[in-house]
Amino acid sequence: MLPLLLPSLGWSEYYALLAGCGAWLAIGAALAKHPGLAAPLVGACALLASAQATTPAIEWGGASYQRRAAFFIGGLERTLIALHPALPRHARLYFSDVPQDVGIGHDWFQSAFEIWYRDTTIRAGFLSSYRPRAAAEPAGPDLFFRFVPPARWVEIVAGPEDVARASAADPGWADHHRRLALTFGRAGDWTRAAGEVAKLASTFPGDPQYALNLAYCLERAGDDAAARRWAARAESLRARPGAPAPLDSSADYRRITSEPRTRSPRRRGRPRSRSIPCRPGSAPGASSRWRRPGAPGRKWPGCP
Repeated sequence: MLPLLLPSLGWSEYYALLAGCGAWLAIGAALAKHPGLAAPLVGACALLASAQATTPAIEWGGASYQRRAAFFIGGLERTLIALHPALPRHARLYFSDVPQDVGIGHDWFQSAFEIWYRDTTIRAGFLSSYRPRAAAEPAGPDLFFRFVPPARWVEIVAGPEDVARASAADPGWADHHRRLALTFGRAGDWTRAAGEVAKLASTFPGDPQYALNLAYCLERAGDDAAARRWAARAESLRARPGAPAPLDSSADYRRITSEPRTRSPRRRGRPRSRSIPCRPGSAPGASSRWRRPGAPGRKWPGCP
């Protein structure tokens, strides 16, 4: 019974809420015989509740936690509805760098998208969970979004787009598409990976790294003729005076197909977000191990 003496939501194990209600009913029955004690007790509870509501806590039942989650979730809803007022059936949504512990990307958050779009065929998850659609799966669009601190959601458009306009509007455009290309490659979707690297190669035509990476993706996708053309282009770019030192440009793509993916042990209890912890107003600072081939030490922006 000791945990029930704490504020039920503050203790956070909401399984005890019904038991807490029973305890308060018993307390109420006892106070009925001593009404003079009821007013001070209710006043003390009101003061404690006010203090608890304003105390920051990463706690599912805490008021500050709920306000923090609503801040990020509300921003995502407004962004999605503004960019895509309606979605075709069987659309899939993928998110990266999601603020920690707000639910976005987890299976149990699925119903939020179904309610927003009134469509039970929508599916959503983390970017790392992307897989090509199976032949038996219904066709539909795949949409990709990334959280940019402190409070912005950016769509990463896979496939054809107005690159000049997109890169001007989003300073992180190139980094976002490098990461998307690596995600497609890890999932074995080499055609889509080649499409993303092709956009990067056209945006940075003097960089031999993109040409070589594109050649590798095309080769894995089965387009040997195009792969040879881009490999030859990469060699010609590398032969120019002042070109970057030769690098094994396909290493990043070979690694994602040869290295086994490991997962850290999951904690029991609430699902753990595979994302960057973030809060309203936080500044960039955290990093990811992903980088552009040939750019040692380049960090991905995140939040502490």
